[in-house]
Amino acid sequence: MLVNIDERCSGCGLCISVCPTGAIKTQGNKVILAGECVGCGLCLGECPVKALSLEKPAKNAGEITVEAAPQPKTIGRRMEDDAQSQDTGV
Repeated sequence: MLVNIDERCSGCGLCISVCPTGAIKTQGNKVILAGECVGCGLCLGECPVKALSLEKPAKNAGEITVEAAPQPKTIGRRMEDDAQSQDTGV
């Protein structure tokens, strides 16, 4: 796995401070992958513009897929409404 940095990167550097291997560096006003990424994903949660994603090998050799940053789970009224709509009244 390795980090993919897209054009949304603002160069803020927040991802650099959480990278345990020091794989992310600044170059100009952007960040780049300049070392060995272990795919831990810590940087994904730090990026305020969601410019980072993890690439991992696909099931078919030679293909690469991109995994988006994890999104927070919805908790509250929406889930309650869903639960009520599934009530069969039995």
